[in-house]
Formats: sequence, structure tokens, C-alpha cells
Amino acid sequence: MKDKELGNIGESLAVKYLRKQGYGILIKNFRTRIGEIDIIAQKSNMIIFIEVKTRISFQYGCPAEAVGYRKQCKLKKVAEGYLTQKNSWNTPCRFDVIEVIAATDKSYRIHHIKNAFIVSY
Repeated sequence: MKDKELGNIGESLAVKYLRKQGYGILIKNFRTRIGEIDIIAQKSNMIIFIEVKTRISFQYGCPAEAVGYRKQCKLKKVAEGYLTQKNSWNTPCRFDVIEVIAATDKSYRIHHIKNAFIVSY
């Protein structure tokens, strides 16, 4: 399975998980010239920017470890683009990471890290 295909499966599983948890999905794959945010969701009055990392093993560490400082800075800039476009600067927001661990038997495990990193505006 190719990385892009695995990533798409992980994002679909993350969306299903989020909906079951009561999140509304505002947009998937929000893009600007700077980059992309996998999922933008809303729960109560909060906007949640979500990066999904899908892996089939822990060979290179936990999936969330791939969201390092440089990736966080990029996500912040893309989020700023969304907040500006929607005129939502007064809405509380946070950044989450959802890890999807896919097994060879087609099962999976989801680990939702809320407030995975802090960004101040």
C-alpha cells in the first residue's frame, strides 16, 4: 500500500471517529499556498485543527513524533489562513493530532491527542 493511500484511509477513519465523538467536520484537506491541514472540525464553540498521522508500525517512532516544530509552524500558518478567510479570529481554537495505527488484519487503533501543541495568537 502506498503512503498516500494509507494516509487517505487514516483520514477517513479519523473523520468517522470524530463524528462519533460529536465533532462537526468543517472541511477536509484545507489548503493554502503554504500547506495543508488534514481536518478542521468544530466542537461546541471551538475550532480544532487536526493533523492525522497513519502508520502500520512503530519502526520510526510514534506517528505524532512526525509533527515536529517545523510542521507545527506550518500548520499554524495554514490555520491563520483559515481563520482570516472565515473571519474567525475571535473563536477559540486548538491543534490536535490523531494517530491511526493500521494492522495487517485490517483493524486499526486511533489515539486522539488533544492540544498536541500550543500556539498563541
